[in-house]
Amino acid sequence: MSEADRLTELDASLLPATAAQERLWLAERFADDHAVYPVPVRVDLRGPLHVPTLRNALGRCVARHEALRTGFDTVDGRPHQVIVDPPGPQVPVPVTDLRQVPQQRAERARELADAQHRRPFAPTELPLLRARLLRLDDRRHELCLTVHHTVCDGSSVEQLVDELLTEYAAAVAGTPTPVPEPRVGLAEWTERRLALAGSPAARADLDHWRRRLAGVPPVLELPTDRPRPRTAPGRAAVHRFTVGSPLLPRLRELSRDCGVSLFGTLLGGLAALLHRYTRQSDLCVGVPVTLRDSPDLHRTLGPLLNTVAVRLTATGSTTTRELLTATGRAVREAMAHGAVPFEHVVDALDLPGIPGVTPLFQVMFSHERIGTRRWRFGDLTATAEILAYPFARTDLVVAVEESDTRLDGRLEYRADIFDAERMARLAGHYTTLLAAAVREPDRPVAALPLLTAGERALILDAWNDTAVPFPDTATVAGLFEEQVRRAPDAPAIHTAGVATSYRELNRRANRIAAALTDLGVGPEVVVGVCLPRSVDAVAALLGVLKAGGGYLPLDPGHPPRRLAALVDDVAAPVVLTDLAHADRVTGSGARLLRLDDPAAGLDRHPADDPPRRGGPESLAYVIHTSGSTGTPNGVAVAQRALVARVREVTYGHFGPGQTVLHLASLAFDASVTEVWAPLLNGGALAVPAPDQPFLDQVREGITRNPVTVVQLVSPQLPLVLDAAPELLDRVERVLVGGDLMSPRHAAALLARHDPDRFTFVHLYGPTECTLMATCERVTRVDPDAPSVPVGRPLPNTRVYVLSPELVPVPVGVPGEVVIAGAGLARGYHGRPAATARRFRPDPFGPPGSRMYRTGDLGRFLPDGQIEFLGRIDRQVKIRGFRIETGEVEAALAGHPAVADAVVTVRDDLPGGRGLAGYLVPADPAAPPDPDAVREHLRATLPGHMVPAGFVVLPRLPLTGNGKVDRTALPPVALTVEPVDRAARTPVERQLARLWAEALEVPDVPTGADFFDIGGNSLRITRLFDLIEKTWPGRLRLAELLELGTVRRQARVLGNRIGPAATPAVAASDVRGDGS
Repeated sequence: MSEADRLTELDASLLPATAAQERLWLAERFADDHAVYPVPVRVDLRGPLHVPTLRNALGRCVARHEALRTGFDTVDGRPHQVIVDPPGPQVPVPVTDLRQVPQQRAERARELADAQHRRPFAPTELPLLRARLLRLDDRRHELCLTVHHTVCDGSSVEQLVDELLTEYAAAVAGTPTPVPEPRVGLAEWTERRLALAGSPAARADLDHWRRRLAGVPPVLELPTDRPRPRTAPGRAAVHRFTVGSPLLPRLRELSRDCGVSLFGTLLGGLAALLHRYTRQSDLCVGVPVTLRDSPDLHRTLGPLLNTVAVRLTATGSTTTRELLTATGRAVREAMAHGAVPFEHVVDALDLPGIPGVTPLFQVMFSHERIGTRRWRFGDLTATAEILAYPFARTDLVVAVEESDTRLDGRLEYRADIFDAERMARLAGHYTTLLAAAVREPDRPVAALPLLTAGERALILDAWNDTAVPFPDTATVAGLFEEQVRRAPDAPAIHTAGVATSYRELNRRANRIAAALTDLGVGPEVVVGVCLPRSVDAVAALLGVLKAGGGYLPLDPGHPPRRLAALVDDVAAPVVLTDLAHADRVTGSGARLLRLDDPAAGLDRHPADDPPRRGGPESLAYVIHTSGSTGTPNGVAVAQRALVARVREVTYGHFGPGQTVLHLASLAFDASVTEVWAPLLNGGALAVPAPDQPFLDQVREGITRNPVTVVQLVSPQLPLVLDAAPELLDRVERVLVGGDLMSPRHAAALLARHDPDRFTFVHLYGPTECTLMATCERVTRVDPDAPSVPVGRPLPNTRVYVLSPELVPVPVGVPGEVVIAGAGLARGYHGRPAATARRFRPDPFGPPGSRMYRTGDLGRFLPDGQIEFLGRIDRQVKIRGFRIETGEVEAALAGHPAVADAVVTVRDDLPGGRGLAGYLVPADPAAPPDPDAVREHLRATLPGHMVPAGFVVLPRLPLTGNGKVDRTALPPVALTVEPVDRAARTPVERQLARLWAEALEVPDVPTGADFFDIGGNSLRITRLFDLIEKTWPGRLRLAELLELGTVRRQARVLGNRIGPAATPAVAASDVRGDGS
């Protein structure tokens, strides 16, 4: 039947849909098995009910209002309203008798009502109104009404219920209806809206919004529990909360003082909360606006709502009073320009389409003044309620309902990205923040209490209740000498199968200590040690400590100029070295003591233990880390901190019978564990020959020595497991230190071992905290997880996650990881200003305690573990999006063909500034395919987080400390994705032509994302219609979002079409080429 014939049969007129109706209609089409925008209503009827009269009353309402006689159809791919002439279509009101279901009647009633509300509306369904009457007993009924939002807003539905009950009462009483006819119907209102689009007033409003929203952040980075899918928002969940009756009058008073409405105060409080959750100052929140702006519209049923974007600024110094005043001003400004359709504003801004993200804002706020609506008609009473529908329009809707005596809140949130526990916490933080703002309106919002009392006790106290006894008055030399006396002949160091006993190691160290004492070394004197890993190197470290000094480890492989600079930085008067490496440090002003030079005369010095010099607060060592200014910072660690980290620790057993593989350069802080954990607990260390490739060192160390413990840094775990996983089968314990550990490799390691005989520990901590601050025994890992948590605080360690203002943030909210406790370093040697910046007084610990700001971004998980999220200084902005490169690296490492990955920002890409990915293949003979890697990333990351180019490297360049040397990464210009690659298959060629038709462009690159080349929701529905005509039933509309490129869609289509259909496609393809 043609469109004209259908309209004639219906006695209907046709009008284009408004911009808002078109958006809602499109959203409905994306849903496969549920309605998206219904307005569900429950009317509770108590007393005698005459059902035929109720049906007739509903029919009169339908005849009165064009909105209840409206459906939709498509013309040239766009939705149009089909408005049927009165009396309009009959709305059936089936009756379901539940009187015979006594036990679960209420539950069954709810199921039936939910089924009606959830049932999807067909694209051409008419009318968009459903009704069902549930008979609960002889004198109680429940009327379930479902109206689609394209034809009625919430106020319209409330009016519909009022008119329905008024009509029913008049009919029962036999009196004329008192309900007046609407002065304006939906058709006239639609014509007004369509006429507004090109008016001077609309153009002025759009100019305002272009200025007001220029440069608005594309995404509000609200922390989620799961990655955001590419599909549009789906199933929602609801959390209800109460703001608190005592708070309401005080909020009203604060509103009056600030010259804003209660709406403005509640919205300002939400902005403060979002700032605290996201660390973003530029915020955009959606707010509904009624369009009943003239008296003649008061009786009109229809979708008379618009949405405006209220842009707010909240910084660390903004006070509550300032924020509320600014919010009131922003709201008034937005309302003054609120007539122009929201959809036109989005189009005017030319925002990038991001699959799964609503444009301009991802949080909405509404505030309603409510009262319970009750009707009484003789013996019949009725109450009505518009129900919350569990479907997410955006990430989060915060709705506050105000009565005379209380405020009730409701969070409607995307259940696919948020957990209920997170939303419950968010509601508590909102009310806590509002209460604090009332008490101290002139205090910066960033400093207001956010945590509830229970959360604060949990985060600051319970999770940091780590105090245990340790030998805090001991020195390293004293503890080592205890081990010598306990077991002098026990092995201390294994080298190539030869053991050096504790006695022998002690005698060597004593002679070195005596020589250093003769040279004036004592407490607080720094002595350089420039030696490769060896027995002599360990003896040198011990000798320095026995002399009372602190050691400065120097890697002989580093450039001589750098070594000389490090020696001069700490003013070391002496450097311990050997004949083979002395030339590496001749450029410093220090005296060289060559341990293997007979002229040094070490054998002439006594081998007995020297007198105790220094104490637990004396300097133990200085290890340099890279500084932000380019000058290395020497981290000075006291002996007490070292002892706290390695003596009788919980992260491993290092006593007799245990041997730790010593792989780290002495200049890398991992060596602190490898050397001192065994030597201060009675174990041993195994030292492989250092002048060989890393894997050969691991192989030699494990196969030629009785190694039981291996410590690796995060990038080294994939190297071992991908090349020689069997090497780790021999050990009892593997410690992995670092931040981002590959979940896939962690799972692979666990899979190779019996959990009863193997321990796998993840450690995290900076050099400034004596190597580590948290640990966790890893027993289970999801290989597809974005990361492996770094665990909980070590004994005598406190870990906080703080805002930039050093205020604790809630569970699940990112903040800076800040560490305190016994393992804290003194600071940076000779740099008091740098020390003062990073080592701050600890307001949460004992008086006089300090804490260290790591610069790492992390968050507490609900079980108390900490998840590392990246470096704060490594967050970058690309096209307005704030990106944490560590998140992209973790996703890359999850691809099975990728062993390791790093992501940087490059300015030398063909398309300008963008992300570049560097990949190490899991199998060198089968490098990862860039297209496959991109598809893998697009499954979990938005398009702006997918690198523009990739480089495959045999290994990542590392610094001497085992960290990725980003300055050594090569350019990426020749590895950019060939998005313009020609279509290869008949399906690809046909599909590319359909894309071009939907996008109204000459041709399309087969590797480009639909939304990156001008796609939007309307155009993707056009594409879907074209695909349906070509390959009926082969792709769902939602799949077009998930399969964002021609190539990916063609691959799936090709599999579903099958070989039998391919010739037909190929034939059409040939004809399309003009052959």
